[in-house]
Amino acid sequence: MEANLQRHFTTDLAKYGEQGRVKVYFATENKKKYAELEFLGRGAFELLQHPLEIPEIQGTMPEIIASKLESARQQSTAFPIIVDDTGFEIDALKGFPGPYIKHFLDRFNCTGIVKLVDKIDPALRTARAVCSLGYLESAESEPIYAFGYCDGEIHDRTDGEYKGFGFDPIFFPFPDKAFSDLSVEEKGNVSHRAHALVLLMDKIRASQASSN
Repeated sequence: MEANLQRHFTTDLAKYGEQGRVKVYFATENKKKYAELEFLGRGAFELLQHPLEIPEIQGTMPEIIASKLESARQQSTAFPIIVDDTGFEIDALKGFPGPYIKHFLDRFNCTGIVKLVDKIDPALRTARAVCSLGYLESAESEPIYAFGYCDGEIHDRTDGEYKGFGFDPIFFPFPDKAFSDLSVEEKGNVSHRAHALVLLMDKIRASQASSN
């Protein structure tokens, strides 16, 4: 978790605003994901929520994000477009649930996940949040992908405050703070989604430069 102290992704993302903001569509029905990505990319692009019914296949994270992006390509008339997928790899569960975290949370919720870790291996509390992003400049473009991560630990809430969304209340990137305890700016400095967006923006800029 010490490495998280060296992360400053909001600063890294701010530099992209120097080249001007562009309009980008985010294919998601999740308002909280949209709000987070909108904040992270606020300097580089104007993000518009573009709800599409994107089917989720079973597979690895690269397979799932590729399938989502292809579905967006087929359905959307608005471009450029971004799709997102999230995974949560719990070491005590040998990397499970991975990309199936949404269904896992629906079944066990946050407290249930903590109890499961306590039962299987209470000494092994490490976990990794993973974000995959896919981007299409146009319907004919080659896809661009990026994968970001954030390491931390799973702990129960001693204060009983289960705010935030997803696994945020029980995932601690710092010893004394979970994702849900961080401000939007603080979370943006370290999160898996911010990491993926920095890498994606680097790839987009490189692709644009090579085509000019």
